[in-house]
Amino acid sequence: MKKYPKTFENIGSSKKCFIKYVKAKDFSVDELVARFKSLYFKTNKELFSQAVNQLWLDKQILIKGNTKSSCGYNGMFIDSAYAKFMHNSVGTSHRIITSTPMFTSTVSYIDEFFPDFLKDDPSKNPKKYAYPYKHITLDFLFFVHEVDNRLELLAEAEKKKMSLSDFIDFSVNWALCYNLDYDVDKYEVYEDKNRLRLIKNRDKISKQQPKADINVKKDKK
Repeated sequence: MKKYPKTFENIGSSKKCFIKYVKAKDFSVDELVARFKSLYFKTNKELFSQAVNQLWLDKQILIKGNTKSSCGYNGMFIDSAYAKFMHNSVGTSHRIITSTPMFTSTVSYIDEFFPDFLKDDPSKNPKKYAYPYKHITLDFLFFVHEVDNRLELLAEAEKKKMSLSDFIDFSVNWALCYNLDYDVDKYEVYEDKNRLRLIKNRDKISKQQPKADINVKKDKK
């Protein structure tokens, strides 16, 4: 991965001044931070495991001899048969797991993390399908899931134990420098209706979709 100098302003760590107003009610702020970190990393591993098992089970379903090809639209017949099977036979909806942007972005990494994904059963061999990072969480994966060299960006974050704010600044700077370097309009910073930010790859979206409204300026330093 090509290294780029700091060129663009920070958007992730730009308002750290607000942190000084945060206090803890019953214990120290340091303990509050530690407990949140423990909670979120444990939850992230559980969410990752849910995504892995959901996708693996989905691939076991045959509808007229075909499996679902994606977590999105698979055609009216396959999607209707799948939904009816879930609602009637399983007795619940798959959407409690699959309807979030985090799920969609997470499963997009599965083939890279586990090249022989379908060879074993994740419920019987959970260690093989364990979450591959010790520091970064699923929101890191979400932020760069459309970037071509996303695994290299994530590896850098894992190695340097970046906070999410620092990773956002690092990734945005890299992506926008890439645009300048190759004189392209490939990457942009986008915020969806749920205020989730990510780097959008315009090669992967409709050319009619309006450009993102987050304008990241060059650093004045």
